[in-house]
Amino acid sequence: MAFLVAHQRLTQGIAGLVCLTSGVPWPLNSGGKLRTYHMMQSFASNCKTRVVFPVFSDQEASHASQRSFPFAAEPVLVPKRTPSRESIRFGRSLLDRVPYAFYYRHRHALMHQTADRLCQGSSLEVLWLDHIDSFQYHRSEDRAGRGPVVLDMHNCYTSILERLAIDQRSILKKALYRFEAGRMARLEKMAVQRVDGVIAVSELEAEHFRTLGAKRVWTAPNGVDFCAFSNLQRTVDPSRPNIVFVGSMDWQPNIDSVEYLARNVLPQVRLQLPEATLSIVGKSPTASVLALGALPGVAVTGTVPSIQPFMQNAAIQAIPMDSGGGTRLKVLESFAAGVPVISTPVGIEGVDAIHGQHAWICEKSEMAEAIIQLTKNPQLLCEMARHAKSLAEEKYDWRVIGQQCFETLRQWFL
Repeated sequence: MAFLVAHQRLTQGIAGLVCLTSGVPWPLNSGGKLRTYHMMQSFASNCKTRVVFPVFSDQEASHASQRSFPFAAEPVLVPKRTPSRESIRFGRSLLDRVPYAFYYRHRHALMHQTADRLCQGSSLEVLWLDHIDSFQYHRSEDRAGRGPVVLDMHNCYTSILERLAIDQRSILKKALYRFEAGRMARLEKMAVQRVDGVIAVSELEAEHFRTLGAKRVWTAPNGVDFCAFSNLQRTVDPSRPNIVFVGSMDWQPNIDSVEYLARNVLPQVRLQLPEATLSIVGKSPTASVLALGALPGVAVTGTVPSIQPFMQNAAIQAIPMDSGGGTRLKVLESFAAGVPVISTPVGIEGVDAIHGQHAWICEKSEMAEAIIQLTKNPQLLCEMARHAKSLAEEKYDWRVIGQQCFETLRQWFL
């Protein structure tokens, strides 16, 4: 009976759950979009779900409205970004003592008005804040006596900024990132204390948010659309191993990773495996990433309609990351596709993978040698891929994660 009452309360009225997020959750070409889309798709199969997001043109609004999302999508048309508007935003972030990166740059007055209207609706039960930047649309005084406010922390943003500060060669950029990290640390602490529940992508980050004073924290790791990858017919030529790296190529931790692979790892590998190649797959490559395509054996694809073909012939996914946060969706996609993964500890952070069983975990300085030795040991690569695939299906399928998260939410109504 308690189960039925909880489910009825979630599904009554205009919307059981409203999600505020910072961009159209489509196409599924970034980790943030994948998480938002699949989580909301799972919730929509259990309760009425609306996803509200900004768009920057009538054309983008039209495309979003015409797309058949598995949830109710509500685009909000906001002014386009311009250098002058961004300068004003940056100035206001300084005055308001909040970070510009990951937060104030996503502030839109019309999104704020829409959020206020939705929060005043009597039938709204769960307010889902997607990413830390959506916290700026939450006004606790408008939520008195209503359902819970949940903050999905896709990353520990303070850690990302701190790592980026360490990686900078420029003294000015290093100082700027440290300045932003300090402001983000204060913001994260305030945000997790003011909402009713926080979702972390790993237990390590969950414990961090608990130490900041969050009321409730639970872990919902990033996942993978297992069925979309698990049936690929893999065709790998051991004599011509193709190393792959998948990710958004306008994200600095990914840029640093592919530059290291192309300039440091691949040349060492080709000394012993001369036919080895590197495929850099991902949207929005910067000029520095595009330039890597001129190096021997390196291909830069840019945006691709699907990454599955690159998974089919990949011998290894190599991830020499030493900054960033969250769970690497590229790892889980490789696991589901049966592609062996060689990664740094940071690159595989948030995934319950055991070294030598599900993936090969090493420092990036050891990556070239690991690729050479593992390529010569196809049996070990095959065993790792088999164990990793089972792990992806049992623990990281989006359908499993979304249902578990919904069940946790529902307990708040019992």
